[in-house]
Amino acid sequence: MKIELKNVNVDIPIYLPGYNRLFKRPSFLVKSTGANVILENKSVSVNAIRNFSLDVKNGDRLGLIGHNGAGKSTLLKVIAKIIPYSSGHMEIKGIVGCIFGSESNFSPDLSGRELIDYYLKVFSAASNYQSYKEDIISFSELGDYIDLPVRVYSAGMSTRLIAALLTSIRSDILLIDEGIGVGDLAFQNKFAKRLDNFLYSASILIFASHSFELLKQYCKQGLVLKHGEIMFQGNIEEAISIYKKDLEV
Repeated sequence: MKIELKNVNVDIPIYLPGYNRLFKRPSFLVKSTGANVILENKSVSVNAIRNFSLDVKNGDRLGLIGHNGAGKSTLLKVIAKIIPYSSGHMEIKGIVGCIFGSESNFSPDLSGRELIDYYLKVFSAASNYQSYKEDIISFSELGDYIDLPVRVYSAGMSTRLIAALLTSIRSDILLIDEGIGVGDLAFQNKFAKRLDNFLYSASILIFASHSFELLKQYCKQGLVLKHGEIMFQGNIEEAISIYKKDLEV
């Protein structure tokens, strides 16, 4: 298993129909976002990832650290092939799984059981379909509510179902952006064991979070990002220390 990026750039276009409007001028965007902004043909591109090179091998546990807009989520989505890169080279070996927040984008009119069916089909879990389904239903503890529309669920019930879904299918390479909220204390304790097993089963873990405790718990190495570039890569403790010092400048 491996992830290799060489001189990867990600340019996100922002088209400007009202180019002369102050809040859309490139100079304003640079000051307000600190981003790498490029003006060309009356459009603005934000260089979200700049000349990015990274080599992650089997067994690596990498924590992504940086301010909002540093490029953490963009990097994860590029590796997951959710968004394309503009230039450079990327090679991925292994099955990639993602946990990008715990919010559901499914129709609230689906029942819990239908949502599970849909999720498993999307992630091509046909080989172990029935065992995955039974595991999710059992772990979420929804009982008869599993056959009711998700829109009638309490916040806690929805969270338990999504948490069970997101930790059901194992992957070679696991990408996490900010983690999973799991509701009440009783379920948190139960979920902690499931999450540990899920994370440690992956050959490669890349975890973006603002929680230093979670990063230290699950990651050995740290990657500090600033304006789409690598500021530091090394031991997770040192990475956190360098990020904190940069905040003080």
